[in-house]
Amino acid sequence: MKNKHKENKIKISIASLKNVKSLLEECNDVYCEYNRELEIALNHFKDFVDDSIDSQNGKPETKEIVSGLPSKNVYSHDHPQDDAVVNVTRSNRDVKPWVKKLYRAIMLKAHPDKLESSNMSRKNELKFLIASEDAISAMRDNNHLHLIEIGLDLNIKFDYPRDEILKEIDGEIKSRTSKISEIEKSIQWAWGEAYGNINLRVNIISALLENFKIKIENRVKIVDYIIKLERDETNPNRKAKLKRRTGQKPQKIIKRR
Repeated sequence: MKNKHKENKIKISIASLKNVKSLLEECNDVYCEYNRELEIALNHFKDFVDDSIDSQNGKPETKEIVSGLPSKNVYSHDHPQDDAVVNVTRSNRDVKPWVKKLYRAIMLKAHPDKLESSNMSRKNELKFLIASEDAISAMRDNNHLHLIEIGLDLNIKFDYPRDEILKEIDGEIKSRTSKISEIEKSIQWAWGEAYGNINLRVNIISALLENFKIKIENRVKIVDYIIKLERDETNPNRKAKLKRRTGQKPQKIIKRR
């Protein structure tokens, strides 16, 4: 009974981890959108200053003012392995014995050759086929948590360190939740979430420009540019932003007004 309780807890924890993983991936994608638009805005004023300097002395400033802003998926947590160098059939000393036993148990129950001689319904047969493919992928990616999920879903009885797994899942959830929090505290996120709030966006741009030693004397120029930026139908982020603002929001991420 105690193990059954822990297994139910593990199922719930794995589901929570999958949700957090999905949320982080979506959050990261949105962050990259925000970062790209902020780079465009900052470089506009860098070019504006360059043109002004060029008109005065013919020596345009070439400093890249967004060099201090991360532009890639810097918060991405997972790094898929190269399939070409991963072989499920090879001996892997890093794979724990209980993982190998679980994998064999799943394949004994869900392998296509086993299903041919069974009298199960087409629906159940499809379920087992998917399980066997997922198990192969889980072993290839050394994803023992997904392998546990498959085993539990197929009602396979197997022994594994339940307390250790629960602790591991909790750590994974906390790690990804921390990354989401880090993204939401970034200046790129503040910029993106301020869509439609012209005054706040002007303050963000002004502060960043000042940080990069670029001063725009006329604040109206920044206001006009941001208004134009948000109205520009060629802006690659505009449709996505407007779509989210009309109610189709990623869960717990976008906070459009």
